[in-house]
Amino acid sequence: MCRDGSFFNYVFLENEAAVGHWAGLRAHASAIQISPLYYANVRINHAVIPTTLLSLIDNPSKIQCLQIIRTKYFKYEAGQLVWTGLRRYAVDELFYSIPRFDEPRPLLFASFLGCNGFDFYSKITQVLAKETGMPIKMIDIAEMTKDISPRPHDLASIYQHKIDFAFTCGISYISSSRNLIPLVAPVRLEARYDGKPTYFADIVVSSTSPYTSLSDLKGTTTFAINERGSLSGYLIPNYHLRDHGGVDLYFERIVESRAHVKSLEMVEDGRVDAAAIDSVVLGMDRQIRPESENRIRVIASLGPYTMPPFVASAWVPSAVRKMIRRAMVNLHVAESDLLAENGFAKFVQVEDSNYDDIRRMMGQGARA
Repeated sequence: MCRDGSFFNYVFLENEAAVGHWAGLRAHASAIQISPLYYANVRINHAVIPTTLLSLIDNPSKIQCLQIIRTKYFKYEAGQLVWTGLRRYAVDELFYSIPRFDEPRPLLFASFLGCNGFDFYSKITQVLAKETGMPIKMIDIAEMTKDISPRPHDLASIYQHKIDFAFTCGISYISSSRNLIPLVAPVRLEARYDGKPTYFADIVVSSTSPYTSLSDLKGTTTFAINERGSLSGYLIPNYHLRDHGGVDLYFERIVESRAHVKSLEMVEDGRVDAAAIDSVVLGMDRQIRPESENRIRVIASLGPYTMPPFVASAWVPSAVRKMIRRAMVNLHVAESDLLAENGFAKFVQVEDSNYDDIRRMMGQGARA
């Protein structure tokens, strides 16, 4: 139930076997007839509905909270739907809430990118607060979740912590593009980026390694990925190796490090033979640790693909989004030193269509 008095009905089916039976019930037909636009499949993650609710509401900023008032429990046995119980919830048991913008509060920012960029992104938010005159708070998701690095494809934290703006991965954006609005993406200074908001998945080895190409690694090597939901850390190399069965069949052993910087450490100390690294994370690591350039060697660069976007949550009012976007696009005018110190030239405006290259890759990879 929402504060404006409207109701939503969600039906959660435990397994695929129950789907056909539910589709034949009169309750199913009634639900479709009463509310066709609000009837859809959802996935619950840590007690949060992360996508469907916001994507189906025309103006989510009007809804302050969704509250469960009762749940009915059934089980599916021997082809029958069997009633098992009912739970009623107290008034204060909130299930999901959308931030309000009619009350004073800071804009909440977060980064789901490489942890070695957190200080830079925090400085960016400080500049934005100064330029826009708006209160802004940077949230450390890794610290809050006690994780080694925020999982780039798992954006439940945006909804759990009411995050308004985020630096996030391209695959995270396209998987939640109905709930997130791309504003800008950074452009790196290095010549290989050609002044465009693009990046690569770099295949790296130790500087003392005998391997000089991706083909040298086939069959007998240990390969580090940060995680399977990462675009540069797994999905891009998996796509490029699709004719060989993908990453898992190309290398002898796969190790999940959970963070690009951890993958770099594993390559440096010899725990793995090679790794797939976000080229931006690699570039920032070399600026933070100049000595690492003598320890790590790039033997292949896969790409380019559109740079990870800086996004706004759909509930952020348009005027606020435009103000933040304008300030980001103009950052290089007054903050060129801050950008250059971290290897960036500027931020440029991006739209949803800029990420069609990633969509095409994922679609072709799925068919391969």
